[in-house]
Amino acid sequence: MSSIATEAHATGAIAVELRSWYSLGSLYYEQGDLDRAIEAFESGIARAHAAGRDWAAYGTRVAHPGRPRRICPGNWDASIRLADAHGAPPIAEALLSAMGMIVRAGRGDASALELMARLQPRWARDGLLCVLTATAAIELYTTSGELDRALDVYHQAVTELTRLWQSSWLQVRIRFGAQIAAAASAVITSQPSARRAEIVEQIRPIVEGGRESAHRGLPKGRVLGVESVAWLARLEAEWARLRWLADVGPRPPKTTSRCGRRAWTLSRPVTCSSRLGREPGSPPCSDRLGAAPRPPMWWLRPARAARRLGAEPLLAEIRALATERAVTRELGGPQALTAREREVLALLVEGRTNRQVARQLYISEKTVSVHRVERPGEARRAEPGRGGGARAA
Repeated sequence: MSSIATEAHATGAIAVELRSWYSLGSLYYEQGDLDRAIEAFESGIARAHAAGRDWAAYGTRVAHPGRPRRICPGNWDASIRLADAHGAPPIAEALLSAMGMIVRAGRGDASALELMARLQPRWARDGLLCVLTATAAIELYTTSGELDRALDVYHQAVTELTRLWQSSWLQVRIRFGAQIAAAASAVITSQPSARRAEIVEQIRPIVEGGRESAHRGLPKGRVLGVESVAWLARLEAEWARLRWLADVGPRPPKTTSRCGRRAWTLSRPVTCSSRLGREPGSPPCSDRLGAAPRPPMWWLRPARAARRLGAEPLLAEIRALATERAVTRELGGPQALTAREREVLALLVEGRTNRQVARQLYISEKTVSVHRVERPGEARRAEPGRGGGARAA
């Protein structure tokens, strides 16, 4: 494909060249090769700009995925900067604004919902705009615990996309299904028992629609791309978690955790929060994240990533999971941790090093390491000479 672009460049066929860069970048992206995808898209963007074709035909198309897909490897700040569509035609400006909305949603910026009023009327003209805007809106309504509003966005988006793309089996229903299941999980435990069962049955057809779309939403001979595979893994993980939290299903099996590990491996940070593929209280990908068995430290790497990205909703969920579920479940209940242990744990969840924690709490690094590695009961039974008195710090 790059050779076609080279030949097109030599003959001055700019439209063919731009289309080649777009196709090449899309192919790499579907294969999960983000670096090469971005390189191809940016090559197309550079050629379009040099030829004065930034917003014409494939000049526009190559700009849409090329600029904002820095989101995928986690470069959110660059994505926000590149989403600035100053001087772009209306649809191009709307698409880039919607990609910026994705990042703002990941950071819990509720003001991003103000874009809905401006972008939604344009859904009828561009399906990708509908996908991006709906994805961000559902994420924000999940963060704020507004399941009904998330469902409204889902139904409006699916209706519009079905009309635009002339099919009920849309791959994007995999993504939307996972998001809606997560939105339901966010509120399910606050509902009465009878209402919990109703919510599960309300979500069931959405999940089934996502599953069916994974099998029927592709032309013959095509397979799901990397990101769609990750969303499908998350869909199964979220559905298992929702039913367990609603007390209408069993504890998610270990295979569900493997779904989460697969999703974490294949997809980008914004799609792979601590909600992925775990039963409540267990990590989605502990074997990948270098978890220590006592106490479980699986959350350190995703917590650091969330902090670097500025993904406060994700960081808050990791913090809550680590302090209220994973550690207390492992150590025998909330009373198993002392006040100092909770202080240490909260700072570690934020991604602080042992040295930073020690300086902030005015204790030694050795004390931090004891809190971090040993169970409380074991520390209190520590042999003389092994720092048994360190826990009194």
